[in-house]
Amino acid sequence: MSLSNFSETSKSIYLKGLFNYGYILFVCITAISASASGDNNNEPSAKTAEKEVTKNIATLNGIASEIKKYRKKWISYEISDYEIEM
Repeated sequence: MSLSNFSETSKSIYLKGLFNYGYILFVCITAISASASGDNNNEPSAKTAEKEVTKNIATLNGIASEIKKYRKKWISYEISDYEIEM
């Protein structure tokens, strides 16, 4: 892999990670909003919120495993220093 290709690859990985963290934040806020807006006396609403939280946790677990995969890939390059220009 040439240095110019690596630069594009690292930008891609960085942007994907940034997107994933944004998505995690969105999912957490959505789950909190869903559970906070439900009426405690309304059982179907509580079950719906519970299902949504369970689904969001599964999504977060998937994202976490993807982040681990890309971290291992990054470590395999054995890079001690890098620069990002925006």
